Amino acid sequence: MSYNAQIQTAVRELAAGMNGQGTLRIVCAGAVPATEYAGAPNAAEQFSLSALKTPVAQDVPLDLAFRLAANDLINAEPKRAIIFITAGGATQNAFARYGLAEIAAYLNNNSIAFSTVLLSQRAAAPEISYVCENTEGGEYYVYRSVGLASVIHDLRSLPSGLYQLSYVSSLNTNLGTAYLAIEAETYLMNRSGRDESGYFAPLQ
Repeated sequence: MSYNAQIQTAVRELAAGMNGQGTLRIVCAGAVPATEYAGAPNAAEQFSLSALKTPVAQDVPLDLAFRLAANDLINAEPKRAIIFITAGGATQNAFARYGLAEIAAYLNNNSIAFSTVLLSQRAAAPEISYVCENTEGGEYYVYRSVGLASVIHDLRSLPSGLYQLSYVSSLNTNLGTAYLAIEAETYLMNRSGRDESGYFAPLQ
């Protein structure tokens, strides 16, 4: 079954919902996933499926597509999200290289939300539901009565797990030759994380 009209509707409404803010990337999950567009969301408000260059494939590596989409977001603004537009299916080798738990952990570790826009009213494949349920984000139907612009609002409303710490150390630098250790522990809702690092002050 062809979902051309539904895909175009989804991309256009999501692009419009961004109100010209941020960067929109369109990644196609073909046999070899590829980034088709990256730039201002306004340019995708008249999106046409015929503009895509990635060939349609029977066996689609969703793991590689999700990783490609996530890689472009790692150094992006704090509000990061992947919106997967799908008919709900997953082929046999969809997660052959990266497992479901690995994909979910990769998204969570980089504070990337994951939502799905379903092109039909049937349930998504268990693999897709797993990634959605074990990351931030939600599941939406393309022709929901309130439209898809609210999907962007929902994603912007999610708490961000990225923080920037600044401090003034009182440790003795020994003229820049002493290694100064630093430890940080954070809590966000029901999650916590801890890390340690260190540095040398400028030589004097």
